Amino acid sequence: VGATIAATVLLTALAGLVVTRARRDLRRDLSRPLQDLETVVQDMAAGRLEVRAGDAGTREVRAVAAALNELADAQARARAVEAHIHDELRELDTAREDFVSNVSHELRTPLTTISGYLEMVAEEFEDAMGPRHQRMLEATTRNVARLRLLIDDLLTLSRAEARSTSLEQGDVRLLLRDVLTDVAITAAGRDLRVEVEEPEDPLWVLMDRAMLARAFLNVIGNAVKFSRPGSVVTVAASAHEAMVRVTVSDSGIGIPADEVDQLGGRFFRASNAVDNEIAGTGLGLRIVQTIVDKHGGDVRITSEEGRGTTVVVRLPERSARQGIGTPGPTLAQ
Repeated sequence: VGATIAATVLLTALAGLVVTRARRDLRRDLSRPLQDLETVVQDMAAGRLEVRAGDAGTREVRAVAAALNELADAQARARAVEAHIHDELRELDTAREDFVSNVSHELRTPLTTISGYLEMVAEEFEDAMGPRHQRMLEATTRNVARLRLLIDDLLTLSRAEARSTSLEQGDVRLLLRDVLTDVAITAAGRDLRVEVEEPEDPLWVLMDRAMLARAFLNVIGNAVKFSRPGSVVTVAASAHEAMVRVTVSDSGIGIPADEVDQLGGRFFRASNAVDNEIAGTGLGLRIVQTIVDKHGGDVRITSEEGRGTTVVVRLPERSARQGIGTPGPTLAQ
């Protein structure tokens, strides 16, 4: 009996020793390495990509650590490539902006000279010019004006795409009133009536005033340009679901259904506009989309050929509680 008890005690002691050693080995070879791996993963998730996992632990744990390190190295290489591509794109954007600016300057000078001479010819030979030469002079003058408008639009688009935009709080209603003043003479000359619908309360948004005014001028100007004499252009501003909406509707020539998806492409002009010989560069809507994108908004267009077009510009609303006139964020390209 005593021998049995002694054997039992001995076996119990040996079992306890084995369990203690196994627990210690488990902590050394599995638990601590896994905790270290967890810490490394948390560091990487927090953006500290320079950390790497150690090679302690069991073979399986070391394999996981090696795979994690390979992933971190691949991410580091990808970030380096991304940074290099970003730098190259920035250099290309700068080169493009410089090119457009230089070409615009070089073309404006001779166009100004040509335009001046055309005016002199028109004045000097006003009563002595035959119908044929009169048509030639008018065509030349018209195309010089078209080239000048194209150069201005190219330069505006290049600046809108490349520049950073510092936004300040402003009332969309006041901006629209200034734009409507600018198009009033053109609308009156075409016997158009422009109706405005706006709320009594301000419509606050963060804006680059000059750029956003150009966007609205393009949209409303297009509505006036493509409308039929004697019709109505409606400009409505409102706030809905934290967005300020500016809706411009006309009952003009509209856009063919199979061409609506192409709107906003560089130099795209609807076929019916070309057929009707309505002047334009095909860059106006692209400029609008670029500017509105810079303001965190979007542009939606619906149109039916022969019935008219509706353009909706949506911009994030800025509550009056956020402060009036306070500087806004800067949106880079």
